[in-house]
Formats: sequence, C-alpha cells, structure tokens
Amino acid sequence: GSSSSGSGDGWPAGLYGVVNCAGVAWAPGKKRPNGEFYLSVELDCDTEEVPIIDINLNGTIRVVNAVAQHIVASKGVIVNIASLAGRFGSPGMTFPAYVASKHAVNGITKCWRYELEKYGVRVYAMEPWFIQTPMVTEGFKDDGKVDLSKTKFPRSFDESKLAKQRQKVQSTMMDPTAVSSEVVRVLLTSKQQAGHIIVAPPIIKVVLTIVSTLPHKWQDKLRTVL
Repeated sequence: GSSSSGSGDGWPAGLYGVVNCAGVAWAPGKKRPNGEFYLSVELDCDTEEVPIIDINLNGTIRVVNAVAQHIVASKGVIVNIASLAGRFGSPGMTFPAYVASKHAVNGITKCWRYELEKYGVRVYAMEPWFIQTPMVTEGFKDDGKVDLSKTKFPRSFDESKLAKQRQKVQSTMMDPTAVSSEVVRVLLTSKQQAGHIIVAPPIIKVVLTIVSTLPHKWQDKLRTVL
C-alpha cells in the first residue's frame, strides 16, 4: 500500500511491500537445437544464458536497490519469488541457468534478511513447486525424440524416464493462485515467519522439508522420489 503523494524519485511515498516475481527459464526467443536438454557444464554465459541470470537475479537486485529506503521507512516487506530449483540441483537438469539464478536469489534474500531485520523489514523467498504457467508447461512439452549424440558431451538418454517425469510433474502442478495467496498472506502478516517458504502440494512439501535436513549425499538419493 502507499499514500497518494510521490517520493520524488518515481516511487510512491509510504511504499510498504515489493514482490519480485519476474522470471524466465530460458532466454526469450531462443531454444537449443536439441531442446532444453543439456548438461550444466555446457552453459554458454556469453550468449543465451545471459538474459536468464539478468532477469531472474539482477532484476531482483535492481528492484530492491531502488525501493530499499522506502521499505525501510515503512518497516515493510520484500518477497522474492525464488523456486525449489534454488534449493536443489540435479545432474543434467533441463534448466541449469535457471537453477543457478534461483540459488542466487535464495542467497541474496538471506543477505537482505540479515541486513534489514534490524530496521523492522521482513524479507522472504517464496519457493514454489511446478506452477501451471505457460513457461512451465512449455518446458515440459514433448517435442519428440531428444537427440544428444551430437552435443558437446554425447551421452545416452532414457526417454521413457523423461516421459514418466513429465507425467509426474503434470499431475502435481499447482495453480498460480497457490503462490499469489501465499504472497498476500505474508504481506498482511505482521510477525516474522520462516525466511524461506515452500509452496508445494502437502506430501511433496513434507518430503522436501525432510530431505533438506539430511546430508547432501542422502539428499541426492532421496530426491529421486520426486
């Protein structure tokens, strides 16, 4: 919320809450010749991955830099839409640049929370499961056979496993209102809550919460249940 008078820098006076929700999983207008299936070590940070990092991470930083003084003045709230992809990594994950950017969003959120809590500002990272948006549904679309034989790191690919993963994800996708309602709840709650909030189906949320407390080698093994 805000008052009707301006602050002189383009932002409304009395700005109480900001939600960083812009994000992309692949570079706009670009797609790799073999679909999105490539190894993390094949990332090309000078070309198509630049917009992903710039929008997901740098965009979040730019907005908070612009509004921080106003949020401090109103003892307000900052909500960054991260992702459960920012909590876990997976070999051969289809969106490694996205995973890296969301890990970074989680990290900078922790920094801001530690720095701003003494001013009465609450800072959260929202970590959604797969949400039914065009970006997600497009990412899991079956475009036919995936040919990895001519990539920089040729390897075999289990297409039947991929199909099962698609079905599992599609059966558990959540409506966007699951995230928006959680954001509204956080904005309207005056007490500090957990800094990282998982938004996922109940059973998946329980499993993820348990897995995140285990040593990394067990996390890697148990993550396959998802």
